[in-house]
Amino acid sequence: TMPSADAMAQASPAIIDRFQAIKKVDLSRMSNLAGDIESLKDMPLTSCNLYNCKKLTGVMPPNIFVLLLEGKAKFDGCGTITMPSADAMAQASPAIIDRVEAIEKVDLSGMSNLVGVMPPHIFVLLLESKANFLSGCGTITMPSADAMAQASPAIIDRVQAIEQGKANLSGCGTITMPSADAMAQASPAIIDRVQAIEQVDLSGMSNLAGVMPPHIFVLLLESKANFLSGCGTI
Repeated sequence: TMPSADAMAQASPAIIDRFQAIKKVDLSRMSNLAGDIESLKDMPLTSCNLYNCKKLTGVMPPNIFVLLLEGKAKFDGCGTITMPSADAMAQASPAIIDRVEAIEKVDLSGMSNLVGVMPPHIFVLLLESKANFLSGCGTITMPSADAMAQASPAIIDRVQAIEQGKANLSGCGTITMPSADAMAQASPAIIDRVQAIEQVDLSGMSNLAGVMPPHIFVLLLESKANFLSGCGTI
């Protein structure tokens, strides 16, 4: 088992110096290696290959997470690896944050052991079709509304710049329409966009549930909305 992050922090200065001088780690196929990936949090790594370290688990520290996003780390075949929280990312060094925000494309397909909540920057890449978590990933959760509200102005601008009609939620779990209260509290721009919609076809979206907003209900009554074929409970 690897020593804990606390144990490493209490090691002698000479050991810490050697530890922090390591730039590349390759322990791939060491299936008997157990421990918490947090042990690597103080290493200034440029690459990290822990492929098939089946007993290795834990929450990735930001310096390791950014390597994964950059395609410089492999954790396929490890135990459950969790993405760092939004708070952990917010507390990362400016250099790490700059590297995360510089990432333009992410492919983590096939990493069935990856779980956690996406940081806002990575969620935006997903919305922009520049991130792939679709094929064989573990349970990946969208950031909360609060986390998105606290994202940088640049991220918020990119979210708001995503064009209407480019969302495909078929095949997801149950997706519930927003409540009337939530819609009433939406920005005037969102309300204007909803009221400008003249036709809706959500046929085949068997995972869609909830109460229709009034504008969409009127379209249904006017035979301009299709929820009939294969929809969930509307």
